[in-house]
Amino acid sequence: MPTRGRARGNDNVAIRELLESIGERVGRAGVSMVFGEPRVVGTRTVIPVASVSFGFGAGGGESAGDEGEQPTSSGGGGGGGGKATPVAIIEVSDEGTHVLPIVDITRIRLAGFACLALGLWVLGRALPRIMRHR
Repeated sequence: MPTRGRARGNDNVAIRELLESIGERVGRAGVSMVFGEPRVVGTRTVIPVASVSFGFGAGGGESAGDEGEQPTSSGGGGGGGGKATPVAIIEVSDEGTHVLPIVDITRIRLAGFACLALGLWVLGRALPRIMRHR
């Protein structure tokens, strides 16, 4: 049994070291992920800007076996993901510096549909009450 305890401890240390390593790499690459490579277009320099997010998680557990019959079982896992969304372009020229936002028309449409659906739902709930009081 003591061997199993040490193995689980080593597994926890290995997972912690892996997550710390990933975190350090993401931290070092942060600015270059948000601000893209500047490109010269004519007399203007264009710098893309993105919103970058990451998420990581890991976990594990163990289950004690029956006394003397089965060994303790354990399991674990982890995962992560990242997302980069373009949000703006910085334009630098002799005339000055301008930030040009990138509008996500899909989000605007979805928000409009959600507001319309909410409005219809509220109207559907209120209309019978209004009609009863007439």
